Amino acid sequence: MRSLFASPWFQLYLWLGTVAGGLVVYNELSAHSYSRIWRAPQQNAGGDSSVTDSSAQPASVSAKTESVPPAGKTPHPPVVSSKPAGSQAAMTVSAPGGGAVAALPAAREVIDRGALRTMRDPSGGVSALAVTRTGTLIAAAGEDRIIRLWNVMTGQVDRSLAGHDSAIATLAFSPDGRSLASGGADNTVRLWDVATGQVQHVLTGAERWVLALAWSPDGRTLAAGDGDAKVRLWDAGTGSPSRTLVGHDRWISALGFSPDGQVLASGSGDFLVRLWRLSSGAQLAPLRLHTGYVKALAWSPDGRTIATGSADMTMAIGDPWTGTQVRRINSGEGAIYALVFSADGRLLVSGAYNGRLQIFDVATGAPLQSVVAHQQTIVGLALTAGQRLVTASADGSIRLWQIH
Repeated sequence: MRSLFASPWFQLYLWLGTVAGGLVVYNELSAHSYSRIWRAPQQNAGGDSSVTDSSAQPASVSAKTESVPPAGKTPHPPVVSSKPAGSQAAMTVSAPGGGAVAALPAAREVIDRGALRTMRDPSGGVSALAVTRTGTLIAAAGEDRIIRLWNVMTGQVDRSLAGHDSAIATLAFSPDGRSLASGGADNTVRLWDVATGQVQHVLTGAERWVLALAWSPDGRTLAAGDGDAKVRLWDAGTGSPSRTLVGHDRWISALGFSPDGQVLASGSGDFLVRLWRLSSGAQLAPLRLHTGYVKALAWSPDGRTIATGSADMTMAIGDPWTGTQVRRINSGEGAIYALVFSADGRLLVSGAYNGRLQIFDVATGAPLQSVVAHQQTIVGLALTAGQRLVTASADGSIRLWQIH
């Protein structure tokens, strides 16, 4: 009698078992890697567009200009123009003073390939980044739920802030650098006094994760984007709610005030960018720029365009005043997690899922430089007044780069 182990059927069984086991291990590793970078909140199926306004209760501003597609349905992006990228008809970009912006030389070395300084978060991973306008202080949230304030000159931690009891997803300094806002999975926003490290206010009301924060240019208003598809506005001085903006169909993942403080842009898991006029609560036409959720958003310095980065691995530049797409840029490097314009508006810098830092010419969309900045996802970018770029990554490193 032949041994069972020599049977061809048994050998086939072993071979199939080995293949199946390998696939399981591969899927588990892939899922772990992806979930560590981003755990998306559950989709909000609500489409409430009601509005109330009261001094005692936060007001809600409706989305009357456009009906939001039901959850699960993909909004169709605008048709991308087939005209040459460098043609005037394809895009017109203006400088803050109103003059036309000339295209930059191709393949330009914009930043040093070696970082000026590298700081390591003791927790091993960074989940959020904020930098003061002067660039002297960096706030980074670690995987241990502690916010560390780094002195850029010394590369040392000046102060640690502890208070959140769950993961921290977003940070934002006030324009004067005296206050820091933080939000995360405990559904709260905390306002910290940077000088003392004490909590000034704990803002509640979000039903799910707080995923995005933005300060108005005058520092009086703080906007918070939640996993329940709402944008809440707070009086930063008193910590009291002032208004709730209702219109998105899924979580809010990016926020930004226009340079003049008159309009707030919100990017969402419903693939849309909505634009809220704060004086009246009315909406401008929404921007349909992506086929994936909008993860990053940045206003140009002159306030005439908005750059967005998405999970669909593209960046887009939109005209907020007409609701149209101006340009689409394919990153080729995975989902875009962070964006920032240069001070003159001529450069667009992106941070990708795979840790690569890319720089593009805004006038043409041409790539100028690509640098492997980190080993894992770039979770935050900031440009300081001294033409230095700060990047932070899920690999636990915070790096400082010189822009030429």
